[in-house]
Amino acid sequence: MPESPEPEPLPVRKRQAVRAPTLRGHRFGEKDFEVLIAALSNGATITEAAKATGFSRNVVYEWFGRNPTKHDELKRRMKPVYLARVQELGEVKEDWRAYAWMLERMFPNEFALTEVHRVEHSGAVEHQVKMLPESELLRMVQRAAAVDAEIEASGHLNGNGAM
Repeated sequence: MPESPEPEPLPVRKRQAVRAPTLRGHRFGEKDFEVLIAALSNGATITEAAKATGFSRNVVYEWFGRNPTKHDELKRRMKPVYLARVQELGEVKEDWRAYAWMLERMFPNEFALTEVHRVEHSGAVEHQVKMLPESELLRMVQRAAAVDAEIEASGHLNGNGAM
């Protein structure tokens, strides 16, 4: 019986970036930055604003990565627009929490509460840290205060507060 020929392997095609024909050879630049700011000022999201320039959001973020001063300029120029939107939100909602939430998200360096917790240790960690609910912590504080009161009442402390 004659052998059947093996099927030919399918050709492998390389993926090519898809770009609008009008943008061939065009890179995101200053004019596109102004279009981006205009779109953002009119309420567009960053994705919608990027589309208005003819580029993807990723291209815009990559450009900001290469031009950090432009990213700072964007923040500076958009701040009055965002503050006006937040003010409108505060007036419409009549609820300070919505206003505070927006300020914290839009301007975290100025309005968000930040806490830094640093934990240093040496050696092996033999157990995991267990998180306690606030009610448990309050119970522990109350119990410690009761023990302090008992010690003080019994007179077992010397003049320096030590036992």
